[in-house]
Parts: sequence; structure tokens; C-alpha cells
Amino acid sequence: MNWLMKVHILDENDHDPVFSDGASLRTVRQTEGNRVGAVIARLTATDRDQGQNARVSYSIRPLDGTADNAFSVIADTGDLVANTRLDYETRREYRYELCSR
Repeated sequence: MNWLMKVHILDENDHDPVFSDGASLRTVRQTEGNRVGAVIARLTATDRDQGQNARVSYSIRPLDGTADNAFSVIADTGDLVANTRLDYETRREYRYELCSR
């Protein structure tokens, strides 16, 4: 008896995502007194791969290692969301590492 077998070759992620302007640093300026849950910026990257490997997903993490949840990013859209009401007198800057994959 002979058996038939199909082998599907899956595409490897050949290219890393690149932010639209090629910069490695994003600066977002937001005035204090924002609405909690408001989208304050949209992050945009592209990937030259094809199919599922061209899909970009976003994440952020505080650079200082603290469990800071002042902001979050919607993984599929790149929308940066303020999870707290920002106050200039309390804290003037937040630093995050932005990742896309």
C-alpha cells in the first residue's frame, strides 16, 4: 500500500517591522487633564513579509522596570491609551520601550 503525504512549507519571519518614519525613538506630547481611556497616539509600523508574517503587533514596557500601568497599547492597532489622568506637577515624563513584532 502506498501513502500520500503533503508537506506545507511555512514562511519564516524574514523582515522585522519598521516604524513608518524609520526612527527608533517616539516622542508623544500630551497635555495634563486628559480623559482616562483616551487614545493619545497611534503607533504605525510595517513589515515587508507576506501573509500572516506581515501582521504587526505592538507592546510597551516601562524602561525603569517598574510595574507602571499609566499607558497601554492596543496590540492590533498600535493605539496608545492613557490609563490614568496625567498631571504635570506629579510626573512630567514617562519612558517606555516600544516593541513591534
